[in-house]
Amino acid sequence: MGVSLFYAHVLFHRRLLNPPGPPSKFHDLAVTNIIEMTKKQYESDPRLMRRLHWPILMAAIETKDASHREWLQDRLTDLRQFHSEYLWASEIADEILSRQDASNGIYADVAALLRQRSGR
Repeated sequence: MGVSLFYAHVLFHRRLLNPPGPPSKFHDLAVTNIIEMTKKQYESDPRLMRRLHWPILMAAIETKDASHREWLQDRLTDLRQFHSEYLWASEIADEILSRQDASNGIYADVAALLRQRSGR
């Protein structure tokens, strides 16, 4: 879990500090590793997803693979019923992905969205 959180923070900081720029090979590796670890955890015990909502959110908004994105979004949707934090993560992912889809894949400004949602 710790490695997944590390990769999620790396991806989050990239989105904050360089939102329009393309991801580096390291960022692509982070997405791949989060997806692999999440799938292994899910196959072992789906309840383990509750510990991974942040990495799942970050991988969902970063992956270029539509099937991975859909699978990650499904995992976030599954978590909505357990805690308001999971509901928030799922809603944020849906909003970011909606904005990115509307702009033909241009990365959404995560910082602006978070400020908007917090009322600042």
